[in-house]
Amino acid sequence: METHTHYHAENNTFSIDCQDIILREYIVTDLDAFHSLTWQPEIHEFFTG
Repeated sequence: METHTHYHAENNTFSIDCQDIILREYIVTDLDAFHSLTWQPEIHEFFTG
């Protein structure tokens, strides 16, 4: 598996690209999407508070 790491100076973020998945730090513009995702019933039931 080929993996690449990147630092994006324009938004000061770090990411790891593993072909099918890209891991990166959360940024402020992710907040609404993250909130919507975590409040889905099938996901929210696993959070403890």
